[in-house]
Amino acid sequence: MGEQVSSGNWSGKTVLIVEDDRFNALILENFVKPTGIGVLVAATGELSVEMARNNRVDIILMDIKLPGITGIEATHQIREFNTTVPIIAQTAYATDTDKESAITEGCNGFISKPINRLELLRLMGEFLK
Repeated sequence: MGEQVSSGNWSGKTVLIVEDDRFNALILENFVKPTGIGVLVAATGELSVEMARNNRVDIILMDIKLPGITGIEATHQIREFNTTVPIIAQTAYATDTDKESAITEGCNGFISKPINRLELLRLMGEFLK
């Protein structure tokens, strides 16, 4: 039997979804909403840094390929003022090198697109205790 993710177990927490593709952002929102988690969405790396600075965020789902500054550069900027928020890199172009690079550059986890809902919730659950 698969691992069950109970609904409402992350209420009171907030995820920042950083995704320039509105459809992909909506999919991620729909994946996490049943857990009760609050959702913020940023379509650019620059906006993600601003939102991470100005809001209490418990976890960040960071797209690596973004217009303007990349997800890696946004991660660097966020790490300048917040070294503890878990950041999960997400990309459609996932190689072992990409994964290693994301972790080396300050991300705590990595997930490949297309994103599997249960895999995403399991990974988020490792950080949202």
